[in-house]
Amino acid sequence: MRFPPRPSRIATLVRYRRSALASLISQDGAFASEMQQLTASGLHGAYEHMVRLCHRSARGRVAWFILAMAKRSAQGDRLELPMSRCDIADYLEWPMKPSAGLSPN
Repeated sequence: MRFPPRPSRIATLVRYRRSALASLISQDGAFASEMQQLTASGLHGAYEHMVRLCHRSARGRVAWFILAMAKRSAQGDRLELPMSRCDIADYLEWPMKPSAGLSPN
């Protein structure tokens, strides 16, 4: 049985046209700074993900994944993964075999 992801926080999404966003960034220094920090943080996270996947063994990838998910959830000594085995394999860039579970290739 697959469960849909549960939101852990309530968020408000705002959509801006690109031209309006550029104007807002040029007018509001605090907003520009926050956008720069968010962008840098996102790029850094993507870079770390790429490096970790390229330079780890299969066991190392699983250990890194569990530690990263535990760090994100911060629920004490319990870790819930509201994702399927296929989603985890996709995140770790492993092809799924019908009977292989999370074993790579």
